[in-house]
Amino acid sequence: MRSEAQHALGPVTLHAPEAVRKLIGDATLPRLRLATRLLDSDNDGTEDRALWTAGQRGYRLLRAKMRLDLGFDAEPMAAIEAIGAQPTVVSSSSESTPDPADTTSLPPPTL
Repeated sequence: MRSEAQHALGPVTLHAPEAVRKLIGDATLPRLRLATRLLDSDNDGTEDRALWTAGQRGYRLLRAKMRLDLGFDAEPMAAIEAIGAQPTVVSSSSESTPDPADTTSLPPPTL
């Protein structure tokens, strides 16, 4: 799995600006570790929530930096920084919250 991820991320790492390139590991490594742990039959689940939260925070920070670099609107950095600072409630993707930092689930679909 690791070699596939390295191969897939190669062009991103090569062409991305430095601010984005520095965040790639923070966005991908916790998710890879979580996937590995979920497949491990000896996993007791104690680190799963922390890895999920770190992966979500890293992804959202990377996404915001990429969108800003491309000149698109981006999620406020304060909302991203708040991830993991307080317990979060995981909702289904059909539920909607006014603040993206209130949930670690997928955002509601765009209307």
